[in-house]
Amino acid sequence: MDNTSLEKLTEQTLAREGMELVSLERGHAGRKPLLRFFIDRLDGATVTVGDCQRQSDVLGAMLDMENAFPAGYVLEVSSPGLDRVLRKPEHFVRFAGHKAKIYTREQIQGRACFTGIIKDAGPDGLVLAVEDGDDVALKYAQIRQARLEPELEY
Repeated sequence: MDNTSLEKLTEQTLAREGMELVSLERGHAGRKPLLRFFIDRLDGATVTVGDCQRQSDVLGAMLDMENAFPAGYVLEVSSPGLDRVLRKPEHFVRFAGHKAKIYTREQIQGRACFTGIIKDAGPDGLVLAVEDGDDVALKYAQIRQARLEPELEY
């Protein structure tokens, strides 16, 4: 099953459970495909170990029913973590006011990596208050990768 089909099916399945697919990573565990799903709750509550176990069961049943990997697979379900990936416009809107590290597809203002606070986000792009410079406006199409940059105090 290709990534697009798998993501779409997973998003539909998780939405019925009140969950969201944040990202999907594919790899190998020995000779079997490895599927690593990062999930979040639609209600904004913290993802628990119980949530991960439940969604592992749900996603395993979905994959088996679709016969997506007849030779077997290894399934992992996890919370997105403190440095969660930001993929969708809704993610940037939800985390406005938070610090993020964003890599662009091409250089903008002489650089391709920006770290700063998400000042504003809408359906087409965002404004980032860059730590070492002025604000930068980015279209989502310009972004190669984005993650929250947690600030931990010791």
